[in-house]
Amino acid sequence: MTHPSMERVLYQLHHQLCSFALQHTTTWGRKWAERLLLVAFLTGCTVTLLLHVTFVHRDTTTLDGKPLHSIPLTCLRNIPGFSDQMDVTHISLRLWEDNNDSIGSYAYQWGDGNATCDTTTIPLPYYSYSKIQGYLLLTPELCHNIRVQSVVIARNDPTCWGPPWMQHIVFAVKGHETVMINWLLGTFHGQGFLYNPRSKILYDWSQYSFDSQLSSKVGVVLQTCFLFFMVTTLVSFILRETQERMLAFTNQLQTRVRQRRPITSLVGTHLVENLVFVPVLVGMMFFLIEFYRGDKVVAFVVLSLIWICEAFSIISLRSKEGMHFFPRMFFWEFSIVHFYMFMFPFGYSYMALASTAVCVMHSMLFFWHRYELPAVALGHVTLEHPRMGTMMNSNGTSSSDPFWFDHHHRQTLRHPQPLSSHPISGQSSNSLERLSREGSSIFNIAGDDDDSVSSYMYLLNGEVVVHRHRSSPTAPTTASEEIRSEERRESSLSTDRPSTPLSSSPSHAPSSPVSTIEARSNAPTPRVHNRTPTE
Repeated sequence: MTHPSMERVLYQLHHQLCSFALQHTTTWGRKWAERLLLVAFLTGCTVTLLLHVTFVHRDTTTLDGKPLHSIPLTCLRNIPGFSDQMDVTHISLRLWEDNNDSIGSYAYQWGDGNATCDTTTIPLPYYSYSKIQGYLLLTPELCHNIRVQSVVIARNDPTCWGPPWMQHIVFAVKGHETVMINWLLGTFHGQGFLYNPRSKILYDWSQYSFDSQLSSKVGVVLQTCFLFFMVTTLVSFILRETQERMLAFTNQLQTRVRQRRPITSLVGTHLVENLVFVPVLVGMMFFLIEFYRGDKVVAFVVLSLIWICEAFSIISLRSKEGMHFFPRMFFWEFSIVHFYMFMFPFGYSYMALASTAVCVMHSMLFFWHRYELPAVALGHVTLEHPRMGTMMNSNGTSSSDPFWFDHHHRQTLRHPQPLSSHPISGQSSNSLERLSREGSSIFNIAGDDDDSVSSYMYLLNGEVVVHRHRSSPTAPTTASEEIRSEERRESSLSTDRPSTPLSSSPSHAPSSPVSTIEARSNAPTPRVHNRTPTE
């Protein structure tokens, strides 16, 4: 539970972000940003799935027990001169293309008594394979009487790279090294050692699991759940503790500066107290590197995603729908990409992780634009109720209010308030009111920008319901069916309202949200999309 003082600071930050968004962005721009992220995510998933199905080795067989025809199983075996009985196998890539060259891919062997494993006479191999680890670590001077073969693959070989359009995809996403590893996996059945002379990394295939048994899948599920809850718990703890310590330090620093007292001891104490989190961060980073078998890129990206999502949850996740669904969506996105990386350790992990990062960004923008921004603009989230279902007491503490949500929306149905304003340090009390007309464009339907029909949105049973109210009985509209349905809804709700005659209480007469804003705001109305209604 966040400290009440810290909750106020976070709400102010969220308030400023929403105000900035309403001032400098449009509904059309935010919606198109969502769509672009969604298209990028779907494109990344499609490319990853296509590359995985085509090039990643899988332990699958047909009904009669024969291996399936796939590129990882057939590429090296179809190269002239290749043998799987050699002690060391070097895989090289010939990048240049010559239209008059008909040699294609080839392999040559060094099997006499003077053979060495010196690779200076051939193109620098991408990977070297051997069933004995020591052969890969010997220097050229000591590597005698060992059977060595060099396999040179042409860049345009359809047997190993597929059709031309697939070759362009592979080299465009820099996935040719993954294809080479899967050639060796399919040829030698995941047994032996793999060495990368360029990065000096040695892979022991005995430490990886390539089977599809139930026990292996259960282990992957347990690893994913453990990693998720462990890392998210540590990140949440560090983030909340450092925020509260920084808030206390800021208050004490302001007090000492105001009283003209020395601040050296205060700054030193604050630094020493926060140094305890440095070993936690460093240890967590090294733990992730070891967990991902030395892959620093994956460890850094995963930790960064968790930090971003945790910060988004603390600052901007305040609506009931966002707090309920976003953590679950992030858990499934995190789990799916880790299922893939653990079950296929030599698959397209970077592509899958990049697609997951785009999906997480889309989820954040979706919830922020469709739930968090309207919740602040319509007064569902205020300084007294910084999060739906909670409220700030008079003594500065926060408590849960299970009946607030239904009561607040019931009041919204009866007496809609377009915006709510609360004094916030550094901003005027009616800052959001001046943005009401621009913020109301969030709720336009089917491109209807007519100011004669004002709109607002409320959340009812987890659904977004758009309420459209006519500002005058003679105002023209193009949404006649929605107006008639709204009038029927208002007539059904009239039975719940007090029976006091409206003529005796003029103040009870319903007013348009736009007119209320114009009456309460002294600042000029921001420019919005206005059209003159057609008579």
